[in-house]
Amino acid sequence: MPLARFIDVLCDSRYESLYSEQPPKWRDERLERERFDEYYEEYATRILDGDSSVYENLKRMALLLARVRILDAAMLLAAGGAMNDDTQRIVKSFGIHLTGRPAKDASIIFSLRELTIRKYDHARRLYESEEKDDTKQDRMFFIRLLVCMSSHFKYNIPYHSITTGEFCAYYLQMKNDIRAMKNEQQRHRQYGRKHR
Repeated sequence: MPLARFIDVLCDSRYESLYSEQPPKWRDERLERERFDEYYEEYATRILDGDSSVYENLKRMALLLARVRILDAAMLLAAGGAMNDDTQRIVKSFGIHLTGRPAKDASIIFSLRELTIRKYDHARRLYESEEKDDTKQDRMFFIRLLVCMSSHFKYNIPYHSITTGEFCAYYLQMKNDIRAMKNEQQRHRQYGRKHR
């Protein structure tokens, strides 16, 4: 898909840009949104190129929140003396060894729950700080990236003739080149320190 048309849909919700020719008179907007979601998923996969660090804090948050909810339920069951074998196995998988005394077991679970909440809050703060740093993908985002790529590769990358796939490939190549230059600079610094 040409990048210019991809940006039209992404930034302006102009779904008629999905069509290479004049859109039909009777359009199904739900189908168009689903089709664009597929395009966007492919774009995101290519632009991230397996960079899972983007999602790590979000995944950690979800797992910790699930753990808090499980511990909430286990704490209620323990306090009521209603722990069954399945619940005990789940709690044991979290590293909790129950005593068989409801008040004591609820207290043990409560302590782990509080620790898990603190870990969740930390992961949430990290995620929110990353989100603030994340650049909004509007037209200027793409234009700035195209300018950076043109400067990096020392030739003009035209906005209207590049496809979304080519844009992703250029971006990843530039990112890899920059990473390689940084690694080379770091090796030179380390070499210089060793041979002073």
